Amino acid sequence: SPQADIRKLLAQFAALLVFVSLLLAGLGMNLGSSHFPARETLLFRWGAEHFLIATTMLVVGLFAILSWNSTFPDSRDVMVLAPLPIRSRTMFCAKIAAVGTSLALTIVALHVLSTLIWPFSLGKPVPETRMPALTSDPAMRPVSLDDLPAVLRRDLPGGNGDITVGVLQHGRRQVLSFGAAKPDSIFQIGSITKTFTALLLARMVEQGRVRLDQPLRELLPEDAVKKPRKLEITLLDLATHHSGLPRMPDDASLDTPYSITQLLEFMHRNGVAKLPDTSFNYSNLGFALLGLALEQRAAEPYADLLWEEVIRPLGLRDTAIVLSSDQEARVVPGYDPKDRPVHNGEFGGFEPAGGIYSTAGDLLTYLDLQLHPDKSPFPAAIRECQNLRADMFGNSKIGLAWMHDGIDGTYSHGGATLDYGAFVTFDPTQDLAIVVLQNRRPVALPFVETMTQHIRERLAGHAAISLAELTVPASGGALSVIRMLGVYWLTLIAAGTFIFSSVLAIQGLGAQFLPRRAFLRVSSFLQLALFALFIAVYLLQPMFADAPALVAAQRSTWLSWSPSYWFLGLMQSLSGAPFFPHLARRACIGLAAALALTAAAYTLSYLRTIRKVVEEPDITPGLGRLNWLPQFGGSLETAVTQFSIRTLLRSRQHRVILAFYIALGLALVVLFFLKTDLGQRQMLAEPNVPFIAASIPLMCAWVAAIRVVFGLPLDLRANWLFRITPLPAGPRLLIARRRAFLVLAVLPVVVLSAATLGAFWPWRLALAHVAVLALIAYTIAEVSLYGAQ
Repeated sequence: SPQADIRKLLAQFAALLVFVSLLLAGLGMNLGSSHFPARETLLFRWGAEHFLIATTMLVVGLFAILSWNSTFPDSRDVMVLAPLPIRSRTMFCAKIAAVGTSLALTIVALHVLSTLIWPFSLGKPVPETRMPALTSDPAMRPVSLDDLPAVLRRDLPGGNGDITVGVLQHGRRQVLSFGAAKPDSIFQIGSITKTFTALLLARMVEQGRVRLDQPLRELLPEDAVKKPRKLEITLLDLATHHSGLPRMPDDASLDTPYSITQLLEFMHRNGVAKLPDTSFNYSNLGFALLGLALEQRAAEPYADLLWEEVIRPLGLRDTAIVLSSDQEARVVPGYDPKDRPVHNGEFGGFEPAGGIYSTAGDLLTYLDLQLHPDKSPFPAAIRECQNLRADMFGNSKIGLAWMHDGIDGTYSHGGATLDYGAFVTFDPTQDLAIVVLQNRRPVALPFVETMTQHIRERLAGHAAISLAELTVPASGGALSVIRMLGVYWLTLIAAGTFIFSSVLAIQGLGAQFLPRRAFLRVSSFLQLALFALFIAVYLLQPMFADAPALVAAQRSTWLSWSPSYWFLGLMQSLSGAPFFPHLARRACIGLAAALALTAAAYTLSYLRTIRKVVEEPDITPGLGRLNWLPQFGGSLETAVTQFSIRTLLRSRQHRVILAFYIALGLALVVLFFLKTDLGQRQMLAEPNVPFIAASIPLMCAWVAAIRVVFGLPLDLRANWLFRITPLPAGPRLLIARRRAFLVLAVLPVVVLSAATLGAFWPWRLALAHVAVLALIAYTIAEVSLYGAQ
């Protein structure tokens, strides 16, 4: 029966929970064995805690939906227990106890193995650490450039090293310094060097010396690399981080410079072949090769070529790779994250990726020319660098090195070396440019980016991201592990109770306030909607919460309304960390509200007679005007096929089982798109391999779901009518089962694929892909017929 199928599905779900618990335990062991600086450890810990909370809420939410028909008293309970000398309220309390027990068992099954690992990993020793508050300062009136120094000195906490800030707004500039730094102090600017290398590329393209689509191989020394059979890396690929090259060579070391000879040897081993549809992958190696290719074409060293073609024409007096003695005297000493002095090392072959020194004043001049290219001696080359050419992630795109935010319209680039941090941004729509230089190596939560955002928001009069820092107490030892064990279980039980109670409240109140017939028809669609909601929120929000997500969760964005982030705040409050108090308050309010609404639903169900509460037949009456279906051959074939279609259309439990499998398929597809960055562009705009690859498992999930729901074509166990009606065995029954299976499993795939792809793709390609999907679906259907009598 359908009810038996639901019970079997729940048993499979329980087994799956234990398996997931084993996987979670493996992740916990990985976290426990990792060694990072204190800030990175805490940030990674918060991300892991959010992942555990979000996963628990997803699992409990899906369980609540699957047990939808068993959470409130119904007529079956009354019929079984009415002849017994049991009071109605006793039966009612027993039902509530059963629901609570099922919730507890779900959470325990999910964490039965992981609880042996995670509290120890989360409670590992961490020294007392200063961390950014990840909150916002109150909004104030827009700050002028004249008032900015006083505002920043008030907002900026100590302990962030020596800093120089430059701001250019509507032609006026302001250069500020903090700590031991001076306005003309010189800093390493790290990867901001890449924007200079990109401008050098644009200059040489303008001069006709190279082409953007020119293969890298043609500019390297002869016989350095072999020509690949298919696609190969071009200069444009290098300048937009779409070459597929790694961030750094696998044999690079921080202790010694990586020479040009080593670069050529690495490329000789790995080649210059490029895969089709290569996505954005930030690569210092790529820009090192770009600079090498340009200096090979010009036949002079990169530093000299950059000085002649870019730095000197732009009038940048304190920007260089090789400093004079006067400039060396103005270099601010750099420090690592533990405040230890670091000797400025050489970059070797990676000079084009991060070897420039500069001042805030020079960089403001550079950004002023980016804002107003006509002021520069080569405006076309500057505009060429800002021309957006490829996708990055989210709403971000990239030109030649410059990264563009599609939401606020800014171009920006950051830089980091072993002992310096830097960030520059300019906004053509606001005629605004900002430079922040710091003599500390950025780790987690880069201060230079936070400072830049703070200045932008102060100038605009918005609530500004806080520059304040909070002290995280030292942790470690047996007491810390014991406390974390308690916090771990309290938080996960609270999060699971919230999501379970929310589902109960929606179901119970809907049953009480909707007319019975209306609720019966709406009920299954509520389940499907909750399936989609839980999976969409889980996959679309950052699962491993990073710094931007944690900031966004406290700044009135959509993430601030994500319950999983609320309970992350609650976990920090319970563990004694002074972070996310606003989210913790929301968790408490949300949990109290969910419990109150659930209590109201159960109270109403008791007061309005147990016999009438959420009593749902499996198959609801059909609508007469929509009852027609075509013939599918003879009487037997038509009976089997029509009954299967009508059961799917009218049976709530069949649709729930179907939705469960389809949701899993959609989850895999969405996760695939997120990992390949396909979700960040119009994936239907043109044929592409990732979309084609993703559509196949989704189709397989649909076919498998139909097979499980109806037990077709082997036993028809969900169609109880055919279990009590004698059916002739042999070829006719096999044909009937095949037709029902093809109509329900294969035909929808073909029709939906044809309608979707035909609207976007060229008809020949769309037809070919639909034909492939139909062939695969038909093959699966035929395989399922194996052994049928």
